[in-house]
Amino acid sequence: MKLFDILKQSGLFSNDIKLRIKNNQITINSEVIKDNIELDIETDDKELAVITNAEDFLFWLLMKNKESIDKFKIFGFENLFGSNIKNDLTDILNDFIFVRTSKKETFLLKKVR
Repeated sequence: MKLFDILKQSGLFSNDIKLRIKNNQITINSEVIKDNIELDIETDDKELAVITNAEDFLFWLLMKNKESIDKFKIFGFENLFGSNIKNDLTDILNDFIFVRTSKKETFLLKKVR
């Protein structure tokens, strides 16, 4: 699925997407995105991207795995996505793509396995 389609689904307008791309505001796993890329992600029955709220994901992750708080303090939540660090926490996070569309707007997409 193309990134722009996912961003439109999340509520952004085409002009806003183009402006944010131009201003280097959109990142995937901490890498700045310059154009419309193809992402291999899970979709629902209507072929829409399954978008997960980053705050909700973090809350449930910490409820299940309280020891990961120290790892987040050291490395940062966003920095652990797509990292080459190997542990039980990054095994979970590597199943997701972290998308940042502005300073305050983030969400997760589940990769297809």
